[in-house]
Amino acid sequence: MFTTLHFRFVPTIFLGSDFYFFYHPDLIRKIDKIEQIQLAQKCKFLIPKTIISNNKNDIEDFLEKHVQNGLIIKTMNSHYTEYNGKLYEVFGKVIYENNLDIEELAVVPTIIQELIRFSKEARVTVIGDKVMGALIHKDSNEGDWHHEGVKHIKSSTLEVPKDIQNKCVNFLKEAQLDYGAFDFMITQEDEWYFLEVNPLGDWRWVELDTGQNITKEIVDYFINKTLNDKEGNL
Repeated sequence: MFTTLHFRFVPTIFLGSDFYFFYHPDLIRKIDKIEQIQLAQKCKFLIPKTIISNNKNDIEDFLEKHVQNGLIIKTMNSHYTEYNGKLYEVFGKVIYENNLDIEELAVVPTIIQELIRFSKEARVTVIGDKVMGALIHKDSNEGDWHHEGVKHIKSSTLEVPKDIQNKCVNFLKEAQLDYGAFDFMITQEDEWYFLEVNPLGDWRWVELDTGQNITKEIVDYFINKTLNDKEGNL
């Protein structure tokens, strides 16, 4: 059984390899949520107002400005964490003044963002420069839908604005990734707010709902990449 400790050493095995990776372990390790926010800013995405801290005073100042509209707190890395040999799920949590616990927030550095209210959520799947959008259908627009599991989430085809497509493709190039599952909130004014990108996000559920042939796009992408590299080495 692989533990978190084992996984830290796995990327070093592949650093010098000539294999193609759908998601290279070393790149996945580097593209944590803090790196994502910085890169999203560089790529000119809209980003919810954000603080990353466990400093009580800084958090209180941020909450004073934004808590009236609601906030969402997130981990700085994966949805999953290992503790005493057990794997636990940790998802985004919406907070208001009536369920606020400053002392709890000060325990460990946390990502705290303004809640984008009265909005739609989108999943944008990108393979190379191929972009496919899906609208997420859920009962509430508050909180993290991941904790419900994809079996309870439905999606439909969504047209992605060209400027968002270009930013997503540029983001992957900057991050040296071939694939990314981007999550966005879309306001009533049609503003697209970047939430995060999952470099190994599951796509099959979107494919089944929308009819978008994501699997074929992935296979074709790597076949073409292999052939082009071979031609370049002749």
